[in-house]
Amino acid sequence: MATRPDDTPGQTPPETPPVPSDPGPAPVPDEAPFPGPDTDAPDTGPAELPGL
Repeated sequence: MATRPDDTPGQTPPETPPVPSDPGPAPVPDEAPFPGPDTDAPDTGPAELPGL
């Protein structure tokens, strides 16, 4: 992407910033609590089925 001569060196710096990193860290903490309780629910479900 940076090798593109059409992009010019002026557009490379603005795209180099942590643009995808900004939205990345935001969903990370939101997804952490989601998978936590979600994993416990399915774990107890299938565990009780075969146990019965």
